[in-house]
Amino acid sequence: MEIIIAIVKLALLAAVVVGGLTVGAMVIGLAFLLHRVAFGQCKPGHQRGRWKWILVPLAILLLWFVTPAANRSGRRQPASVATQVQERTTADATKLRSAADKARQKAERQQKSMHELWEELNKPRIDLSNDQRHDAAGANRVAQQDMGLLGPATERLDGVAETVSTAARRMSDVGTLIGQVLVAMQRGDAPSPAPAAVAPSPGETGLAVAVAAEVAAPSPAPRPDWIDDPPKRVGNVWRQIIVAGDFATREECDREADRLLLEATANHLAELTGVPQYNENPLHVTLAPDAWVVRLRQMGLGLDYVRREIAKDEFEETVELSVGPMKRLYTLVEFSPSVDAELRQRWQRYLQEQRLAVVGVGAGSVLGLIGLAYGLLKVDTWTKGYYTKRLFLGVPAAIIGIILLLTWNEVIF
Repeated sequence: MEIIIAIVKLALLAAVVVGGLTVGAMVIGLAFLLHRVAFGQCKPGHQRGRWKWILVPLAILLLWFVTPAANRSGRRQPASVATQVQERTTADATKLRSAADKARQKAERQQKSMHELWEELNKPRIDLSNDQRHDAAGANRVAQQDMGLLGPATERLDGVAETVSTAARRMSDVGTLIGQVLVAMQRGDAPSPAPAAVAPSPGETGLAVAVAAEVAAPSPAPRPDWIDDPPKRVGNVWRQIIVAGDFATREECDREADRLLLEATANHLAELTGVPQYNENPLHVTLAPDAWVVRLRQMGLGLDYVRREIAKDEFEETVELSVGPMKRLYTLVEFSPSVDAELRQRWQRYLQEQRLAVVGVGAGSVLGLIGLAYGLLKVDTWTKGYYTKRLFLGVPAAIIGIILLLTWNEVIF
């Protein structure tokens, strides 16, 4: 223990001597040494010697020297801080004065430039001192020249206006003559002679005759022979007449003719392939009479193809009925060998696509059934056989019902 105390004493003494610790630590160390020297216990058999009277004054002397030094250093520090603050304030003030001087100089330059710009804007653009003025005699000469030019032009305009009015009167006379010709043609009488005052010239008479010929209504086109006596077959070409009517407008006739053209194409394709047009099921015949029309569209035999390749000619006729005049449209249909070959080719392609679709559906159905069985087994394993009866009876029954429903819809539609 004494060794530790001795080591501490030496350390504190070294700190005081070297000055490595703070002033407070120095004071504490000196106080500790003083206490140990003055009041510390000695070993048994030893007495405090004269070292006590030497060390105590020495410690007091050190305290007297250390305490004023600490006070002096504490007093000097605020003074140095105040000096730094004053110097910084002075530097900032200098910078502010410099910035203010620069701003004032810049404002003076801008004010000067604005003043120069204002003077430049207000400077006159035209030098009035060098203005050249024409004398009155020159202006009069220019006016007289202009009047000399305008006089003949005005006379020419008057002549043109008179010519136009004369031509207008002659054209009105020609229009009167044309009206008389038209009235005479409608009544079947000869036209009355024109008055002598408005007798047209030979050129005007030819113009009137030409206009009268154009105004006369053209005679209707003659009825073609293929309507009344249509040839059924000419060589390898099979012909048919389609009649769409009677309707009030041409648009209704066209819609009906389109439907009949598709139906005629379907019937001819059925004859070529040997497949009946409709299913033998009475429900199919009743509810889906246009199944072959839909099949034609699936084969790419639309209305555009039929109008372009099969319909050869058409004739529109107006018939008088009890309800009034009605429209009737005749269409000549021809099935040539090239058209028949195209129809057969498209039919074979359609059959191949349908067979591939059936094979794909069948393969998908088989794979689906296998997957369903595997799934049922997995579910039965997960449920530990609690729903075995429901799974293996209810699910197949539902599948069979769905298949029957789909088959019934296909038969009907």
